[in-house]
Amino acid sequence: MSTLMEKVKANSSAWIKRRWRGRSGFGGQTGYAAFSISKPHLEAARYLRNQEKHHRRISFQLLSFLDRQGIDYDPRYVFA
Repeated sequence: MSTLMEKVKANSSAWIKRRWRGRSGFGGQTGYAAFSISKPHLEAARYLRNQEKHHRRISFQLLSFLDRQGIDYDPRYVFA
């Protein structure tokens, strides 16, 4: 996962800098998060299909999400 994310972030950042010259100082955040769900629970997470629409009306707050799901995290590596 870390190798994939490194490549995605490096390539997307380079693309942005090439496409929009005024963004030469652009840099994404230094971290990332990945979540998975098992197939039997997929229907329960149907909101994922409409995530873009969902986030237009509800702001995503990572720390709140992690807390609600009971996911342990090190605050030094989480950017709210």
